[in-house]
Amino acid sequence: MTVARPLPFFGDRRPEVPVAVTAAGEALTLAEMDAHARALAAVAGTADALVALTDDRLNVAVSLLAALHADVPCLMPHDHAAETVRRLRRTYPRACFVADGDGFETATPVRIDRLSPAPPAGSVPVFPGDRVAARVFTSGSTGCPTEHDKRWAAFADVGDMLGERLPFEAGMRVVATVPGQHVFGLEASIMLPLRAGGLLQATRPLFPADIAAALAAGDAPAVLVTTPVHLRALLRSGQAVASPAFVLSATAPLDSSLAAHAESVLEAPVYELFGCTEAGAVATRRTAQESVWQPCRGVRVRASTGGRADVTAPYLAEIVRLADRVRVHRDGCFTLEGRESDLVNVAGKRGSLGDITARLLALPGVEDAVVHVPAESGNGEVRRLVAFVVAPGREAVELRACLRDEVDPAFVPRPLVCVEALPRNAAGKITRASLEAMYRDHLGEAVS
Repeated sequence: MTVARPLPFFGDRRPEVPVAVTAAGEALTLAEMDAHARALAAVAGTADALVALTDDRLNVAVSLLAALHADVPCLMPHDHAAETVRRLRRTYPRACFVADGDGFETATPVRIDRLSPAPPAGSVPVFPGDRVAARVFTSGSTGCPTEHDKRWAAFADVGDMLGERLPFEAGMRVVATVPGQHVFGLEASIMLPLRAGGLLQATRPLFPADIAAALAAGDAPAVLVTTPVHLRALLRSGQAVASPAFVLSATAPLDSSLAAHAESVLEAPVYELFGCTEAGAVATRRTAQESVWQPCRGVRVRASTGGRADVTAPYLAEIVRLADRVRVHRDGCFTLEGRESDLVNVAGKRGSLGDITARLLALPGVEDAVVHVPAESGNGEVRRLVAFVVAPGREAVELRACLRDEVDPAFVPRPLVCVEALPRNAAGKITRASLEAMYRDHLGEAVS
């Protein structure tokens, strides 16, 4: 089901038009961006892959474009930790590592910020849709990270689909708190503006004041691409923010009350994107007003025998089966009914980790929370749920007392541990490994 048709990298745009805003706030034209990408492709030489070790979103896009020019995959690691780089170096000994800074002890990367651009090409880059564009990695939130090849058509078509589905207009800037290497970041903060006539913004603001400054910069209307974690922090900060054209959230479930609050404060519609690393963007909804998901153009969602979602699309080489369970309606839209890893059985009762976490987050003073099921101990003991909560000024015992009024006693986490921060990665997710490590670190502590 892969697509071999040629697809332009920048959609229907001319070489002289601006397509990005650099970290210094300068406009970059299509021709200039392509010249930087061709220079990187030339330096990569006979490398069998490019590895994007860069925090600059524009340089992630240039790395992707260079990999397409060189006909090699662009690897998109979630982090640049020394062990991650060592693992990639062992696995891909002939890869060209690309960075925009120093400090990589385990690799000597090409400094993309020091390359001189290639001579003007005079044409718009076009690539076959079935060419492998990137190799992306799952977050590890449900286990060990795995890698997946993404073909060019998957990125190009999703960028087009998002431009059609969302109220995106030519010239809009995309301000994003998610990294460019994450599939959501690739699709929504890189391919959406490049394919739909917008401006890619190189920087990645994280703190509320930085987000506010990024939204206010420039004359073009801005779109905020973010996560529930960053959105919640922005709203709780009380930071004055210029209203974006709209907000697009993903990487974790967006509670309808949070979406409604965001729409009221930001005076902008808030959309949610449902997808995964393997399939990319699958469906959208305006969460404050809708409970069902509308699949993106060309995407079909069906319920398998066990209720898990099967996703097909013209650019997917095969059916992708998700961990999420769905109920598909006659019009093709669907309702999420949880995922297998989210359902727990305690004392013969079934519950949802997501629901318990949402109720914790709704308690006054709670800024962040996660509910965890510890790994099997092997000694036959009954596993209890454990919660890690960020709630400055509140005690674990009072939070548990409040939660008893919200959930069945069997699902009140024991222990409930108050911590300063949760180990979220750049995409706002928490890996299974980091949760297990946090659990082990707190086993010996006296907790309520």
